[in-house]
Amino acid sequence: MDQKRADHDDIPAATGKSKNWKNYTERTRADGGISRFIHPTIGGKQTWIRIPDQAKYKGKKGYERFLAETLAEAADIMTNARFSEASDEWLEQYQRSKLSTYDNYQRIVKLHLQPYFGKAHLKNITSKDLAQFVSEKLAAPLAAEYVKKMVWVIRSIFDTYVNAGILTHHPGNIKINYRQTEFTDKKLDEVENDRRGGRALTVEEFNLLVSHSNGIHQRMVSLMLWTALRVSETLAMQWKYLDLKNQTYDVQRNLNRNRQLTTPKTEASRAKVSLSTHICELLERHRAEQAAERLRTPGWKDNDLIFPSCGTYSPNPGEPRDYSTVNTVLKNAATRAGIGLVTCHDLRHTCAALLIQKYRANILEVSKHLRHANPTITQDIYGHLYSDDLPAMANAMDKLVLASK
Repeated sequence: MDQKRADHDDIPAATGKSKNWKNYTERTRADGGISRFIHPTIGGKQTWIRIPDQAKYKGKKGYERFLAETLAEAADIMTNARFSEASDEWLEQYQRSKLSTYDNYQRIVKLHLQPYFGKAHLKNITSKDLAQFVSEKLAAPLAAEYVKKMVWVIRSIFDTYVNAGILTHHPGNIKINYRQTEFTDKKLDEVENDRRGGRALTVEEFNLLVSHSNGIHQRMVSLMLWTALRVSETLAMQWKYLDLKNQTYDVQRNLNRNRQLTTPKTEASRAKVSLSTHICELLERHRAEQAAERLRTPGWKDNDLIFPSCGTYSPNPGEPRDYSTVNTVLKNAATRAGIGLVTCHDLRHTCAALLIQKYRANILEVSKHLRHANPTITQDIYGHLYSDDLPAMANAMDKLVLASK
């Protein structure tokens, strides 16, 4: 039989049923008592919170008071949420998605959105900020479709807070004109290319990529990974700058979008790159094969290029290769290997990641290998790859100092 609660007539009896109050439920405990809960939606998620057994929270008025306090506290916390925190929470919901989908979103968040918006509070990010972000990314240059995906992610992150009534403004509610930046004779900024981000392959993924590539592309892919040369520098490589005896290549030329050989924009990029024994042997075999192909190819134009256009279907043998052709070949090889999307620039990022995480190279060594103007640039782009295991570092001091006693 139903019984009335002594504290307030409006409280339902201990039947385990819920009164028709918004975001309120009662549950009967094993000891016969009643546990009272509110379950409002906070940040897009339904959150169950037990109502404290205090006099001020008794009855309907008490429940309303606790609900209001909880929502106010949550709103205060979430209104002050920073973009980095909100974007990390947004990523969590995709962890169980298809691996390639999660990787794409993670790349956008970690390599583009968080470095740009950083620790800015969500409430302080405006439509003007978003428009400026799009403008800078298109000028980087990045493909318009890729920038559109970034904007979709930003809008999705804000949707959660706006739909929950926590934020009253949405920076994504603007019309954006995605104009591609014209290349013409404009030289690309090498550092900006690095900051565009990339995917670091595992050793297993790289080996699969090579095994599903053919001939000259196998050598290009290997050389780009080993040396961290940019695709523009690789396509402009010339034999006269190769010193196999001292195992170096002097980067003095790169290829612009008009397939013209030009001088690298930054002084730091114009430097000698050390070559491993494996890469030197690979280039020696490649030179012999190229010499034989030149003899049997009529109309070969000698530009002294190490990786020129060549092959049965090449319309201009000996001339520089096209960017789009290289990216297409790499994309198809990655598809055959079943490792998702891979770009030429990913090979440079893979090189940096392997040197940091496997070889344990310090930031100065990595910076010199990548030919950045200063280590600060390298730290900004790759600093997150370094371990921050401070307890292990502290314990290492025991071995370093006490072992000698």
